Amino acid sequence: MEGGDRSERYANLPVTLLPVCVRQEIPVLIEEDQMLMRQVLQDARLTGLQQEGAAILVKLRRETVSISGSKDCTPDMELTCALYNQVDEEVHRLVQVSNQRQRDLENLAKFWRFEEQFREVSDWFRDTGQPQMDEYGEMGDSLPALRKKQQEFCIFNHAALEYCQKAQGLLRDMVHWEAATSPQLGAFVDRLQDYRTQLTDFTQRAEQCRLTIDRAIRLYEFFKM
Repeated sequence: MEGGDRSERYANLPVTLLPVCVRQEIPVLIEEDQMLMRQVLQDARLTGLQQEGAAILVKLRRETVSISGSKDCTPDMELTCALYNQVDEEVHRLVQVSNQRQRDLENLAKFWRFEEQFREVSDWFRDTGQPQMDEYGEMGDSLPALRKKQQEFCIFNHAALEYCQKAQGLLRDMVHWEAATSPQLGAFVDRLQDYRTQLTDFTQRAEQCRLTIDRAIRLYEFFKM
């Protein structure tokens, strides 16, 4: 009963089930799921039931009435109708679960593409941006030293702005993705929020660093007057 085993596998598939897999496996999983669904939906027993089931029920109902002389359904007939309706409902549910799983796998693949692109920004923030801002946080002891630091920071800030703009563009592209995700991708939505926070924290610190240098220069110029 291979077809029945496949159908049962999907019928019992929890809505929250999503395999832990590496990015390269997602296309394979999608193809396997699509093939499995085709095999289930094209099973001769299922297609035969869908095509002829209603007509068979009508015929059985007529024969039951003819034999019993009553238009009321017998318990056996009621059970038969209930089973037929249940099969129809379960097939519908199976298709819904399969479609949701496909969407989740596709959304997961899109997130990993985003994460791979955002990693360049994260690495720059960590390895270059944050260490340099640590250095800019140390004020010089003279006005020329502060002005030199200000010039260096302007060059740094220009490079930082390019990375921040790239990050903003990547995050903007994920707005619709976030709105369309199912609850079982909640962990990846949280990771997306972490990337937003990372960008916000960096830009705020860069702005604070710029203001601190500018303020120190103004103070030196004020007391020099």
